[in-house]
Amino acid sequence: MNRRDFLQAVPTAAATSAAASVAIAKVDPGAVAGSKTWLFWDLWKLDNLQGVTLRQGVARWRKEFTYQDPAVSSFSTWPLVYRDESAGKWRMLYTARWQPYTLLVAASEDGLHWKPEPHPEIAPPGGSKVAPHHLFTLESGSGGGPYLDPRAADGNRFRVFAIQHGEPAVRRAQADPKHLFHAAARAGLKNKRIAVDHLTLVSRDGLHWKADYEAGWGQPGWHPEPPVYAFYNHRLKMHAMTSRTGHGERRVVIQTSRDARNWSGPELLLQPDPSDAPLVQFYGMPVVPYENHFVGLLWHFHIGDSTALNRYNHYIGPLDCHLAYSYDSVRFARGLRQPFIALNDPGEPGSGVIQTSCMVDAGEELRFYSSACTRMHGLSEKGAGAVHILLHTVRRDGFFYLESTGNWGSIISKPLALWDPTITVNAAAPTGEIQFQVTDLESNPIPGLTYDDCVALREGDQIRFPLRWKGSLEGVLRKPVRLAARFRHARLYAIRGNFHFLDAQDWLMLDEQLPIDTRWFDY
Repeated sequence: MNRRDFLQAVPTAAATSAAASVAIAKVDPGAVAGSKTWLFWDLWKLDNLQGVTLRQGVARWRKEFTYQDPAVSSFSTWPLVYRDESAGKWRMLYTARWQPYTLLVAASEDGLHWKPEPHPEIAPPGGSKVAPHHLFTLESGSGGGPYLDPRAADGNRFRVFAIQHGEPAVRRAQADPKHLFHAAARAGLKNKRIAVDHLTLVSRDGLHWKADYEAGWGQPGWHPEPPVYAFYNHRLKMHAMTSRTGHGERRVVIQTSRDARNWSGPELLLQPDPSDAPLVQFYGMPVVPYENHFVGLLWHFHIGDSTALNRYNHYIGPLDCHLAYSYDSVRFARGLRQPFIALNDPGEPGSGVIQTSCMVDAGEELRFYSSACTRMHGLSEKGAGAVHILLHTVRRDGFFYLESTGNWGSIISKPLALWDPTITVNAAAPTGEIQFQVTDLESNPIPGLTYDDCVALREGDQIRFPLRWKGSLEGVLRKPVRLAARFRHARLYAIRGNFHFLDAQDWLMLDEQLPIDTRWFDY
């Protein structure tokens, strides 16, 4: 499926038939819609804002949980951290070398403190183990970050999308008349790196791996190199992959698949624009589903250089992590063009390169795991303390927040309808306060639901603070209203509830007690 078809599939992918689609999508004004989280990626859902500004969160480096493995010789460790319930422990898969692709494993009781997990019973192909926790080697190959497939339709919960070139690819090309490089390989290649195969490494348990050459993810004429990352689109029930436009071409493309084996082909997703720093390039972008949103961890490669190039492309420079976001996993927007996970001070782990590859939802905090190097990309990675895996954390929903800039600030939402009387907010006001009220469409406060009627969050900090008033929200359910807030010395991170933002047609139909259709842009 190409991206155009993918876009067209958005409204109906969850339904098994046209009739089922209509039945699911049309919401009875008396019914309860699905709960959702309103994050402040942008100000789109607001109609009024006074004395309030939008700020981006900054993840905090947890230096005490820095992990270093002497077996690692490349900053491209690209860790995947996951909870293995069957083993009763956390595991981390990561790579020791860019080439040959060398997969290692570590274990942890809490996901914070790590130790290599020896597996002497596992013999990697192609030679001896580089360490007791070495799981797999792909000769002349490189791979992206491991993907934990939530569907695992073929039984393989773990996948790595890899490339293999050089002598192994040349041998296959010579033997296979259908191979893209068959004629060139038979004629003799001056540079055997040109012959490349795209394949998938698969595993049922994350420990025992094999190469599946039938599960190619590339396309004729498209030869990108890792990083390659996949994620699952729960809206469309499809796998999606981000990669580069080509080998050494640092822009981001996306492609999709229903089975994680047959892929649609790439379409351009993001490239630097005039608001970016001069000459910045996008090294890669892992994507993480988060509640009803998708978070892009965009790697910014800063390659400004006063010297003339003496090679194909820029190769030396620092890397940090910025934010992109999507409501549907198809269209991504950019943040405030500032690092979400910034480089550390010179000489510290992560002072030259930080490539964030994994997010773990730990309840009240979100954990981000990154490859890191004290040296810039393109300089020697060797040396004591050069390569690490770092942990950063933010509070739940801490990507962006609204903050009052002076004394009192206020916001008023666009029109919405509530299907359920329960609303919670994620807000921090340890030395301030925040209040809410519900208004009609003309912004007139509704009696019993005004600021004065509200139980304020005062000198507190709560992830799920329940909104309460003297009156009840039951009286405004299924009616067009606005939600307003005023606060000082406070930060508002998220609002949760069963609500739907209305267009004018929705408003008119609700007024007539008619069902409304929430398939389209219900975010």
